[in-house]
Amino acid sequence: MALDAADWTVATNGDIRWTGAGGAVNVTVLEMHRFLQGLADDAVSSGDDEHDITDETSSDRSTDNIVTLLNGYNIDPTAAEHIFDGSISQNDGADVFSGLVVVGAVESGTNLQIVQDNAILTSYWSSGLNIDAANNILLRIMVQTRANGADLDGQRLRVQARELGDTYGEFSLTASLGNATAAIFTGVDLNNATPSGTLATYDQFNNTEGYQLLDMNGVGATEPYYSQWTVTGGGATPAVPTVNDLYEYTKYIGRRGTAETIHSMNGELFRGITHDITYDTLAGAFVEDNHVIWGTEIVYDGEGAAGLTVGEYYEFSDDAYVTIKAVGKLIGLDDDGTTGSVIMAMEPGGTALADNDVFRRVDGTATDDAVVNATITDPTAVGGRGAILADEGSTRIFIQLLDGAAPVDGLVMHNATTAGVYDTATNDAAVNVTITARTVSPEFLGTSTGSALIGAYGIGADPTDTTASDQFFDLDNVLRVPPNNVTFTVSGLVSGEDRVFVGPEDGAGGLDVDQLSLDVALTTNLNGGGDWSLQVTEAEPNNTPATGTIRVVDDEGRHRPLIYNAVAAGAPAIFTIDDTATNAAYGASAQDFTSTGDATAANDVYLSYIDELAAAATATFTTVFDGAQTLFVRVRDGGGTPIKTFETTSSLGSGGGSSTAIRTSDA
Repeated sequence: MALDAADWTVATNGDIRWTGAGGAVNVTVLEMHRFLQGLADDAVSSGDDEHDITDETSSDRSTDNIVTLLNGYNIDPTAAEHIFDGSISQNDGADVFSGLVVVGAVESGTNLQIVQDNAILTSYWSSGLNIDAANNILLRIMVQTRANGADLDGQRLRVQARELGDTYGEFSLTASLGNATAAIFTGVDLNNATPSGTLATYDQFNNTEGYQLLDMNGVGATEPYYSQWTVTGGGATPAVPTVNDLYEYTKYIGRRGTAETIHSMNGELFRGITHDITYDTLAGAFVEDNHVIWGTEIVYDGEGAAGLTVGEYYEFSDDAYVTIKAVGKLIGLDDDGTTGSVIMAMEPGGTALADNDVFRRVDGTATDDAVVNATITDPTAVGGRGAILADEGSTRIFIQLLDGAAPVDGLVMHNATTAGVYDTATNDAAVNVTITARTVSPEFLGTSTGSALIGAYGIGADPTDTTASDQFFDLDNVLRVPPNNVTFTVSGLVSGEDRVFVGPEDGAGGLDVDQLSLDVALTTNLNGGGDWSLQVTEAEPNNTPATGTIRVVDDEGRHRPLIYNAVAAGAPAIFTIDDTATNAAYGASAQDFTSTGDATAANDVYLSYIDELAAAATATFTTVFDGAQTLFVRVRDGGGTPIKTFETTSSLGSGGGSSTAIRTSDA
């Protein structure tokens, strides 16, 4: 449908505005140019189109997709929403509306998002605008990428699709004149079928953020990660959480329209680590989830009444703004009143700055200005800002680039608050040669197979929540495959009443109390002495949990429960007994081998895999599977609703195991 003149007005001052009074037809930049030139050759203007042969030329066409408005003719952002398939520049190039074309294939109802300067642009295009289905074009619009003589974040844009229930997609580009193209492809995510309202109730999943060392492949050595997700975080929903539930929950965090936050930013903007940077000459410290900034640092004085503003664009001049020497975005501010320092992301191509140059916001706000005070550091530096997702502490920092360009070797990086406040004198370091760009996953956790997780770069998890089917890539980008962690569950319990016990089976259906033998006698009161070592003659048995409970038979025949928090492998195996936890769970007498009976070397010792008063309807233990094992299970309740003792044997296999207590009343 051709341009409808009733939709547009052209004023004598050059304002070209959208009214929508006609057919409300969106037009191409070429059609807009033809419309203006059609008016320009009229003998006399008429109606609300005040443009004719007596006026100066209003537009020029470089190509069918590049149009320049001349001599003060201009469009506003509302008019720009109704023009597509190319770019329009105006005000002698100070303002540019770039053409954006999105191609690909997405699920019905997808609302594409456009990110500029680390902010989501307000959508007026809904699920598509100016679509050309025959050519797989999902969206054609214009986006303002230059305003008042400043390129908005270097004219960088990111297009993303984050519809819950579908796979996510994103595409980054740099726009300019003409059309820039992004490609987005999504499909139904078969592993993300849970409704948003249900996902909103999930409270089982916790994330420990920041640099940490985890043993994801179970070899006894740790690797670095920037997050540790716990599948069972202590909540109630879902009742039996899985790794796929976690995957869906993290998609909920990052979905379009989310109000969730992660690493101190809105989930819509979170992507994960984009750059791994080596640094040296550290002064002070970086702070995780703060920002790190870099660029041209300028000492200033003579600050105007309104003060300087982080995130705004500034123009520099040496002749009261008659001539503009350079333009930059203010990304860091150390403000001491009328004096201080700023860090600028300067646009390339400007003239070198000098002492006593003045600068102000590009929109000409008179009181938002200052004067360069002699010192200009890194005048040709690239500028940018990143969120600190992990800091190794002395040599490496891991960031999500938010805006600007990645730093280069030798450039100083400063720790800053998320509001851009920094301290010139502290908390900085220099880039030390290596800047490694990392590939992000549209779903920041990674991908799910339905039963296993293939983690994105740097994503970690509680090692006890993983299986041999999961895959993780540490911060060195090395693939780590977990051992086969399996879980054994006893269900059918009454919380607060049932005592549940799971131990090794002796081959005849009973409890194997001589699974191990004491190697070093216990003859002292170990209570209150801090953690201590329990040594057995044998190597640790197959399927020994990394932490748990062990029982020692003393010389009086009592089976003493002790909680351990580590196991040193090999023969003799050494269990580190957690003094505090043991006292809390079983009382001080559990560790008193002086007044209540020694434990002589060669006495029986055995693991009690579950050894607790039930705190829920189920009780579990998790271990690395080493081989099939038969377990002895006992449940008792002699309290308010007594049951006959339940005893059985059950198998632990490569997929775990379970047993359900039969509750035969003993009332």
